[in-house]
Amino acid sequence: MINNYPLKTTKAINLSQIFEQYISSYYGTQAWVPVKDSFEKMNQIRQEFDLFAKTNVSLATDPSTCAQFEKLIINYLQYCQVIGSKFRFESYQQGSVDVKFPWSDSFNPQNQFFHNSQLNYEQCCILYNLAIVYYSWGCNLSSLNTTDDKKEAIKKFRYGIWALDDLKNKMRQVDPKIKDSQKDFSLENISILENMMFGLIYVNLYENLYPQRQQLGGVKNVVQLAGEAAKFFSIAKGMIDQIKAKNTGYPKDLINSISAKCEYNFAYYNAITAQQLAVHHESLIQDEPRGNHMGYALSYLRKGDQLLKKIFNDKALVSIMSNEYQNRLKHLHTEFLQQLPAAEQRNNEIYKHAVKTPDQLPATQITFQNLQNLGGLQPPQFENKLQGTEGFQGFLNEEQIHIMNDCKSTAETRIMELNQVLTQITDTKNRAYLENYVNVVLDAGQAIQQSNQIPQNLQQKLNRAREIGGKQKFNQQVQNLKELSVNCGMMLNNLRQKIDQEAQFDNQMRQQYGAQWNRTPSSDLNKDYLQQLNNYDGKFKQAQQADSDNLGKVSQMSNDLEIVDKSNQEIMNMLPKNSDQQFAVQNQNQINELRNLDNNFNQQINSIRQSIQNLSNLNINYAQEVASCIQKNVPKDQIQQQVLKPLFDGIEEINKQVSMVSSIIGNVCNLAQELNSKRGGSNQGGNGTDQVSNALHNFVDTYELIQGGIDFYGQLLNRLSTLEHNVQDFLMARENESQNQQQLIGRNNQQQQQLNANQFGAQQQGFGNFQVQQNPFYNPQSGQFPVGQSTYVPQNQNNQQQQQQWNQPPGGRPW
Repeated sequence: MINNYPLKTTKAINLSQIFEQYISSYYGTQAWVPVKDSFEKMNQIRQEFDLFAKTNVSLATDPSTCAQFEKLIINYLQYCQVIGSKFRFESYQQGSVDVKFPWSDSFNPQNQFFHNSQLNYEQCCILYNLAIVYYSWGCNLSSLNTTDDKKEAIKKFRYGIWALDDLKNKMRQVDPKIKDSQKDFSLENISILENMMFGLIYVNLYENLYPQRQQLGGVKNVVQLAGEAAKFFSIAKGMIDQIKAKNTGYPKDLINSISAKCEYNFAYYNAITAQQLAVHHESLIQDEPRGNHMGYALSYLRKGDQLLKKIFNDKALVSIMSNEYQNRLKHLHTEFLQQLPAAEQRNNEIYKHAVKTPDQLPATQITFQNLQNLGGLQPPQFENKLQGTEGFQGFLNEEQIHIMNDCKSTAETRIMELNQVLTQITDTKNRAYLENYVNVVLDAGQAIQQSNQIPQNLQQKLNRAREIGGKQKFNQQVQNLKELSVNCGMMLNNLRQKIDQEAQFDNQMRQQYGAQWNRTPSSDLNKDYLQQLNNYDGKFKQAQQADSDNLGKVSQMSNDLEIVDKSNQEIMNMLPKNSDQQFAVQNQNQINELRNLDNNFNQQINSIRQSIQNLSNLNINYAQEVASCIQKNVPKDQIQQQVLKPLFDGIEEINKQVSMVSSIIGNVCNLAQELNSKRGGSNQGGNGTDQVSNALHNFVDTYELIQGGIDFYGQLLNRLSTLEHNVQDFLMARENESQNQQQLIGRNNQQQQQLNANQFGAQQQGFGNFQVQQNPFYNPQSGQFPVGQSTYVPQNQNNQQQQQQWNQPPGGRPW
């Protein structure tokens, strides 16, 4: 038996510390308390995986070590199932846990560790070791040669096949670079291990049922199990031949050991099948004298003899076989050497039946219906509920994470809408002030007290215009606004194009490969990214409309820009000296009232701006709040309202302020119109004060609108950059998955072509009827790796009915 498959080894990592930091920062410190014990237990179990590096030898001969590892591994995998449903581990997922799982390639003598954050990688490594444990345990039990032990061995092999099935399903998500760099994860190694266990299942069945052959319909029915076993060893042998042909760095001693086991089993159980079928046909001669049974018997004996001779003539093959293997084959060959001449003589002297060629002999077929579906079987320990995990109920699953992301998206949208409202109010105020001469009246109210002085209000605007940088800086910011708008548009289009191209590629592969392309559709995974993208795209289009209005104003500001760059003296020369002073003296009370209204407006706007900033800085722990709502059984359609209550309350207060400033604008404009009529009405609009006042106000207000657009695009670019990073990680993960999928499909198609071409050399060996039949041994419905199959395809039917069938042999007799 092969009992020396090495285990993958790992290094200790402090899972408890890693998750305490993650949970405390993401959910709050209180969320750590109810799960602390679970993570400490999980961490303790993983630390015991250090035994993997110390017990590779004893694993092969000590069932208690196998039982210990089985308990540890299954317990740890159950914890992985819990945290896998509550936390994210893929780098492209928002809020993923920053943890690196180190595992070695068990075939690498340097024991190099490969680190990866994917929980699937961690589980694949552990499942691989679990499969090795069950394989070694099954081999150990098989060697004990009792019916009950062999029955238990069959169960262990089926558990091992289940572990490999689960590994293959999870392997699709693992980074191909990590997977391809580890020999023990190779297609050939997984297939060898799987087919060896399938073969050994049928070997143990044959050896258990052989003593009951007469009760089960004769030797022919039972010996078919030996032929079925040989088919799986044939597949494994073909994989080993490929490894040897590639010479790609697999450990030579291990490959020789596996090769010896496969060659031995392939030869031994093919020969046993031939020998027993010869016995079967000889037993039919008396009842069916014209059935050519002696010819069949002689044909089978010749085949068995030829196969064993071929083995012994291969000195290199014999050199890697153990003495036990050689002795059993020699003993069997001795029986052939005794039986074959006697059969030849009887046929020549008595029966003279025609001898068949290898191709003319029928293939073996299993007649026991309840033994045709012996596939992987999940270990019953997985049905035991993991204790002490109630604390995880407060953490989010994927649906709840979607709710959390919706809350975040809604909050961002509301803040952006508030900023737009603020911009609209300011813009409305600016237009209203210009149309109703508010700025002109206020500036005229700053009567010239001394000669050669500019009114205070105008001087403040002029100073602000010069701080900005005048005409040159204004035009530069206009250009910056245009460029930022173009950049945002390009990023939006590029992101959408990348997401759409990946989805189109997925659809093309799905059409090309059909059921073989069995990964999750892109349309199910990219929804969150498209939702964010559509949200940003909507805001971008609104910003473009605002840009269009603002740039329309800019196109009419050529005279205003010239005034801004004039010197103080040039501006003084444009201002009348007496009329405004007289106007200010005559209407001082109303001008003061207008100024007070304007100051009140500005104070309210500053208050609104600060309130919006405060809402932007709200430190809402979305994960913690959503988890709290889940624990309190808040209905799903009310969770967002509950989580965002501080934001919505703040928005309600801001709406009240907005109503107030709208009223102030109306009062300001009414009073300004009344005062302006006292200055002489709109015909005064062309005087120097009006021209300078409007130019400076236009400049400063339009500049602030342009700057607001620049700030918006800056924020949008930051958010698009974050989204681009997440999308890029998502696309890289999907690309890894696609490479795995295409690689495995390609390899399996290649294997199938080779299988169809030569049936793993079966015909060259002259023993084709005991080999794998022409059906593919890749089942697209059950996984990615080639699953060992013969004419009777093992399926995963882990149901109660199958278990009952398994516990009772044909005819209802106890095992």
